[in-house]
Amino acid sequence: MDYKFKVGVSLRLDDNPKDDEKLMALVKSNLKQVEIVYSDYCNEPLWAVTVRDVIDSSPVTINSVHAPFSAQVDISRIVIRKGHLQNKHHLPSMF
Repeated sequence: MDYKFKVGVSLRLDDNPKDDEKLMALVKSNLKQVEIVYSDYCNEPLWAVTVRDVIDSSPVTINSVHAPFSAQVDISRIVIRKGHLQNKHHLPSMF
């Protein structure tokens, strides 16, 4: 039977991917898809390159990045005006 969605996992990775037990367990598992839960350190180029290197050397594919959501960050409240994002609440730097 063909499935529309492949089985995967959503993970918040550690700030040091080289020592991340969850990441290492993922690449050794039978799972082939991962959604990475966003954290501030995801913006660090060295972190992103290291995660990418680990994942690229495995059969795992990054399916998505889970954006933050809270009372302060609600994408349904974001309005684009004159090319800028505006919100009633403070937006993190990723926006």
